[in-house]
Amino acid sequence: MRAVTLAGLLVIANATWAADEGGYIGAGFGNASVTTCQNFASTDGGTCGSSEAFRVFGGYAFNRALAIEAGFSDLGSIGTAFELSGVVSLPFTEHFAAYGKLGAVSGDSNSNYDRINNNVPKLGDVTVGVGLRFDVSPRFAVRLEYQIYEGVDVSTLGALVRFQ
Repeated sequence: MRAVTLAGLLVIANATWAADEGGYIGAGFGNASVTTCQNFASTDGGTCGSSEAFRVFGGYAFNRALAIEAGFSDLGSIGTAFELSGVVSLPFTEHFAAYGKLGAVSGDSNSNYDRINNNVPKLGDVTVGVGLRFDVSPRFAVRLEYQIYEGVDVSTLGALVRFQ
């Protein structure tokens, strides 16, 4: 009896999650702050500098909990970054979820480069992030995100549109 009940719950959960499957695109605006001063020689001040940030992204949700996402971030005077991340969501209600991201990033800073070694400081190889998502409708969501690149913290408010 337990096996039948468990199987029934899995079928219902899978049918619910399948409705959230599909591609999406989005954008976000916010702030990027340098946190590791020694990697960014051209910045001044106690916070090592900050700049406006703009981000565009696209992804594919396999279900309500798992997605893969690619993005480009323009970090203003700090630099740029390309990333590929896995996204795991934890839905609290039908419209509200928390999520975490872990991925690879390739980016360059706009700080002064080492003229002797012709080396431009990199933003790091790994990115991690957390966020909150509010699903306004089945196709539209708003999200608040905090993401960390090596030496740079980025906070954005954005929106996404789903293709279902």
